[in-house]
Amino acid sequence: MGQVAKRMGIAPSTVRWYADDSLLPCERGARNQRRFFSDVLCRVAMMRAAQTVGLTLVEIRQTLDALPSKRPPHGATGTSLRSSSALSSTTAATTSPHYSTR
Repeated sequence: MGQVAKRMGIAPSTVRWYADDSLLPCERGARNQRRFFSDVLCRVAMMRAAQTVGLTLVEIRQTLDALPSKRPPHGATGTSLRSSSALSSTTAATTSPHYSTR
């Protein structure tokens, strides 16, 4: 848990809360230590981005539930998340599709 917190720049208590609330799936090791899966850093980054654009905890949970289990999303998974999640409607409202070349 401390390694995840350090790598993501968040408090260990935040990682613990996310894990206890099932936002960061994990297993318990032999000494009852939490063992996170390879997608943990991606999930934390997605939660932080979703909070930045104002998604609710319910919307964040729905988006995370669409992720593949125990591995980071890639390719088609990322595309389907962008098109079907609450994140797409919120980010579309906060970003402009047009960029100036001047």
